Amino acid sequence: MKIVLILTLCTITILAFGYVDLLTGPFFHFTIFYLVPIYIASWYVSKRSGVVLLAISAVIWFLNDRFFSYSYAHPVIPYWNLTLRILIFGTFINISSSLKETLGREKALATTDYLTGVLNRRQFFESASRELERCKRYKRPVTAIYIDIDNFKSTNDMHGHKKGDELLSVVGNALRKNTRAIDLIARMGGDEFALILPETDYGGGEIVLGRICDSLQGAVQSKNLPVTFSIGAVTCIQPSCAFDTLIAMADIIMYRAKKEGKNKIKHEIFSGDMQIHETQKDLPLRNDPKQKPS
Repeated sequence: MKIVLILTLCTITILAFGYVDLLTGPFFHFTIFYLVPIYIASWYVSKRSGVVLLAISAVIWFLNDRFFSYSYAHPVIPYWNLTLRILIFGTFINISSSLKETLGREKALATTDYLTGVLNRRQFFESASRELERCKRYKRPVTAIYIDIDNFKSTNDMHGHKKGDELLSVVGNALRKNTRAIDLIARMGGDEFALILPETDYGGGEIVLGRICDSLQGAVQSKNLPVTFSIGAVTCIQPSCAFDTLIAMADIIMYRAKKEGKNKIKHEIFSGDMQIHETQKDLPLRNDPKQKPS
């Protein structure tokens, strides 16, 4: 709806400029003003929209110059003027579109982890803090998950950093495929990932954990990557803590799972700051059990 409104207003503006051009004759040119709606359409809608509006403008310019305006000394002049205007405006559309794409890439690099495509640590803390405050305000549950890749250092040492990078990318893809658009996923650094699941109670968290575990293990098995996962999760029924406290709780729970033998999920549930339930389960070991832990 917003796009349609922008394109409609831009088209009406171009037609209005064309009418004013017709009324004023050859002595006052409004060519430069056409650039405003063309720029708005190409920046806020698409490059193609800018080109379409440029074509509409070109028709108006040509009709004004060729049939409704001043008689030029040579019949080629209207065509020359039209060609120059199209070239100049077309170049501007290309430059503005390239600038928009560059800014988009820079923004993505500033907020995402280049290797996995998930959020980076800084953006995760900013976005998740806002989401937690919203859950507090409306008294909605929230689940935080912390994941550590077991034997990641061994994989790097044995197979090289390229294999390690592939593993991180596989984990990032698996997490994105098994979460909602509103869920927040981040690589916290090294081989650790964190997730925030807004408005997710204990049962919902268990379902997500099951999907994630199946996807992670299936992905690393298909790539023949000798790793497992230690996962800690905490569900707050009525969150009252700060975000850094919540994610620290999930981190601590993950390390408990790691210390108790790795390849485990530990999921705790809190009401306020009081633990009221805890579950733990081992994950099916699909990789070499003799693999040296790290």
